[in-house]
Amino acid sequence: MASVIHSLTQNVSLSDDGSIIDITVTNNGATPIASPGFYVTAVYVDGTTQYVRSQVVDSLAASASIILSLSIDGVVTYEEENLHVGIGFVHTTT
Repeated sequence: MASVIHSLTQNVSLSDDGSIIDITVTNNGATPIASPGFYVTAVYVDGTTQYVRSQVVDSLAASASIILSLSIDGVVTYEEENLHVGIGFVHTTT
């Protein structure tokens, strides 16, 4: 399943309330990613600030993208090297 995730990009917009990190996940595969799905986690760590944000993606159609917006509250000066993004796959059995 992991091979169908082709790319993961990030973009940041700043506001008075903090940073919004837009993470784009693209499935370039010919088949959709269905349940059990996966989750995307963004971790921001600098000398004084630590934030962890996660969002679950239940499915992603073939040849499609999804944009996840994760807020990092109170961080008005964003340093790209302090952001770490990962994808985790949820495996469940019934």
